[in-house]
Amino acid sequence: MPQLLLLICWSKYSTQQGPVCQPILPPTAQSLLKWWEAEALVSGSACSMHCAAGVGLSVPMWVSKCLFSRTPPNSRDTSQEGLSWLMTHSWLHYFKTVPGEKLERWVPGVPRCQPLPSQQQRLQPPQAHCSQPLLAKLGMSSKPDVLPVPNPGARHWAETSGDPGAGKPEKADVSLWELQMGGSPGCRAPSTGAVKPRSQPGIPAETAGMRVAVVGAGVSGLTATKCCLDEGLEPTCFEQSQDIGGVWRYTEYIEAGRPSLYPSVISNTSKEMSAFSDFPYPEDFSVFLPNAQLLDYLRRYAEHFSLRGHIKFGTTVVSIRKRPDFATTGQWDVVTEAGGKQTSHVFDAIMVCIGNCSEPSLPLHCFPGIEKFQGQYFHSRQYKHPEVFQGKRVLVVGMGNSGADIAVEASRVAAKVTLCTSQGAWVISRVFDYGYPWDMVFNTRLMSLIRNHLPHPLSWGLINHRANQWFKHENYGLQPEKRCLVRDPVLNDDLPSYILTGRITIKPSVKEFKDNSVVFHNCPEEEPIDIVVFCTGYNVSFPFLEETVVKMENKHASLYKYVFPTHLQRPTLAVLGLIKPLGAIMPVSEMQARWVTRVFKGLCQLPPQSVMEKEVNENKKIQLQWFGLSFDEVLKTDWLAYLDQLTSFIGAKPSVLRLLCRDPRLALAIFFGPCTPYQYRLVGPGRWEGARQAILTQWDRTLKPTRTRVSANSSSLCPSLLTVVGFLLLLATLLFGFQ
Repeated sequence: MPQLLLLICWSKYSTQQGPVCQPILPPTAQSLLKWWEAEALVSGSACSMHCAAGVGLSVPMWVSKCLFSRTPPNSRDTSQEGLSWLMTHSWLHYFKTVPGEKLERWVPGVPRCQPLPSQQQRLQPPQAHCSQPLLAKLGMSSKPDVLPVPNPGARHWAETSGDPGAGKPEKADVSLWELQMGGSPGCRAPSTGAVKPRSQPGIPAETAGMRVAVVGAGVSGLTATKCCLDEGLEPTCFEQSQDIGGVWRYTEYIEAGRPSLYPSVISNTSKEMSAFSDFPYPEDFSVFLPNAQLLDYLRRYAEHFSLRGHIKFGTTVVSIRKRPDFATTGQWDVVTEAGGKQTSHVFDAIMVCIGNCSEPSLPLHCFPGIEKFQGQYFHSRQYKHPEVFQGKRVLVVGMGNSGADIAVEASRVAAKVTLCTSQGAWVISRVFDYGYPWDMVFNTRLMSLIRNHLPHPLSWGLINHRANQWFKHENYGLQPEKRCLVRDPVLNDDLPSYILTGRITIKPSVKEFKDNSVVFHNCPEEEPIDIVVFCTGYNVSFPFLEETVVKMENKHASLYKYVFPTHLQRPTLAVLGLIKPLGAIMPVSEMQARWVTRVFKGLCQLPPQSVMEKEVNENKKIQLQWFGLSFDEVLKTDWLAYLDQLTSFIGAKPSVLRLLCRDPRLALAIFFGPCTPYQYRLVGPGRWEGARQAILTQWDRTLKPTRTRVSANSSSLCPSLLTVVGFLLLLATLLFGFQ
């Protein structure tokens, strides 16, 4: 009988403009459910009836008789048959169907339900047809329930023949029904066999929706466009170049206004940790991806979710300005330029996805004597191939990932390479314990629990000790000046050995440049230099926005959760990807986009301006304590904690304790294993049925590219390991109250 009530409530609270309806369990239905269970009104044989989602619902024969009967019993009849007829016909009347004639419209492939003249018009609820004694027996109030007003951005999906997931409603929000029943009507059926990417929902039946301008078609821009489509919005992505990919699309020449990279760039995060949450990498892709392979993945992503049709290539965004009525509408005037012709547009919301690697930072004023230097110098953005260093004496300024990469490549052809750093850095290898990827070992929920609950000195003391296990940084001149501060680790597998073999020399910061040499701090002798490469990072700028829209302080945009400006009257502009987490950027940008689109639709609310500004200022103090304020350190944050925070906003954060009772194997994998992005598709809006399988097979896809030769004496884990792990999980959750 609860299934019947669910079917009835499905019809009552539908928006009635699609072939299917969104099931929401209202308070009245909850009281009905309690009464029905108390009376134990379950009898007779059952017939099978199918709702639009394709789920078989068992309906007793005497209820079926009521459904197809035209003759009502006495209006004050409180018998089983009378109650059944009254409640069924009340909801069917609300659904604008005639019993016995139009009930079949719930079945796929038949005529659609009749829409109401207006979404705001509602027929009378069942209370209007019931007498007071009957209402008392049902435990219902004579006052009708307050009906929810449909969201302006709500969409209804048309049927797509041949697609098992088509015709299902894409939920605008997570209801209590979904959380209790463990499913979402908008989800795909679980795939069989290998993990398959999540398919795009059906095409919206309505075309009039919220128009969103997405600036940039890189990693953030692609996932922003896809998330807009998932939420029923209408995105238009503007890309000034002729292809997607952003920083990951290599070109031999340097394009103005867009990132540039050298051909040997390899991702610093593993493929499983870098995947979009509903689109796993192919299992034969490398664990750490060359830029060409990562670009191939982005192209597959765009093709799978049909994103190219929403991208306007060769189009530059010239300006974005508030409209005069912005305080009430939140709309923006956008001017774009393509082929020398400017075009004006009006958009309801803006998603800025240009990254932070386009405008190089070259602070020459910080290097005395550089104007007298007679050699060659340039920013790392201009570097492409190491042949330019052939037989030269090279100085690389800056100890970041680019600086370490260029120093290693230059040392293979140069006469001498010097790498100078003012603060040092932790250098780690992509290959971690037992040969596993570093981020799959470091970014786990257990490790995050330790980092965030232990006292700060103890926590980072352990991390410093772990960083020195590969080699002692002090002996190589790389020890960070302030050990208590978290420095973005440098991922390089060759740097220690190149220092050990004398190919690279580490020096302190530059004191002064001479005509053909350089003087370092605490080093009186001059070092002869031919070429200087400045690896000094990038500036953050938004040339198409007014300065008052996104406020910049210390090369840092003051944004709530690194996304929303705090002072806008309407939260219709968001900045994505302007963050440097200690992990992969893809899932971070995707989660930002999932949150932002729901804020645009009004399904998630931002705090008041004063609260957001207070949090931004407090975060700056925390960042000063943990990261320092050199260059772009203020953009850094804990990867896992940040993802959990955003997913909690939309109800997509998994609960380990609940999973422990329902699915212990999955709970163990989530808590002790790597926090792969698939975890954020287990529950909540956008739930993906393939997420569980993707999590349980993540190590198989990780090891597939490397296990090209399997030994006959392959070892296996001790069976008792699961028992130990389970005990530790219970202990950790009880001690720390992990949710």
